[in-house]
Amino acid sequence: MTLIMSVTSKCFAGGIGCGIAGFLTNPADVIKVRNQQFTDAKYHSFRTTSTTIFKEEGIRGFYKGAAASVLRECTYSSLRMGLYEPIKSQYAMFFHDDVNSPIVKWFSAFTSGAIGSAIFNPIDVVKVRFQSQLPNAPPPYSSLFNAFHTIYTEMGLQGLYIGTSATVTRAAFLTSAQLGSYDVIKNNIFVQMFGFDKEANTTHFSASIIASVITTITIAANQPMWSKLE
Repeated sequence: MTLIMSVTSKCFAGGIGCGIAGFLTNPADVIKVRNQQFTDAKYHSFRTTSTTIFKEEGIRGFYKGAAASVLRECTYSSLRMGLYEPIKSQYAMFFHDDVNSPIVKWFSAFTSGAIGSAIFNPIDVVKVRFQSQLPNAPPPYSSLFNAFHTIYTEMGLQGLYIGTSATVTRAAFLTSAQLGSYDVIKNNIFVQMFGFDKEANTTHFSASIIASVITTITIAANQPMWSKLE
């Protein structure tokens, strides 16, 4: 019961935190998707894309797909974060290794990311469809429910899992670079090697910043393929 409660609380906390982050960063996500899917000069760079969206669609243009983004983070991210610690414990026992082993941490995060992404791929598909909508084009769907229903009706279950291989690959490497690297940087390097205070805000923040840079570099190559497949 303690394990179940622990996993549930981590899933809940991770989902809420990532849901808020998903809403706040949705504008950057919209800009990224437009950059990757359209070759027009007005979508050539971050600056030109953001300017074009603001002029043609206003502030609301930056929040296309926001509902799907929040739903995705509250589901996929809650699962990948909640499963990380239990999977890490199981891998440590299976490989007869220490839970503090960097390899165990990266592999555990890789697995939790793949599981979460594989289960919730339909939300990714819907999110990208909404974010790809150009200003003069009609809304692809009237609501989230309509999006899921329409895709399923027209293409079957397979339609909701378009691009699964690319999405799962991206999520696995992203989570490994994000959660795994954060754990390694904070506990293996900052705390064990340099004696930092494990619970200090500066330790958490510094490890998060470095892990975010590693994550961005890791998924940069896979990102265009992921968006185009969806």
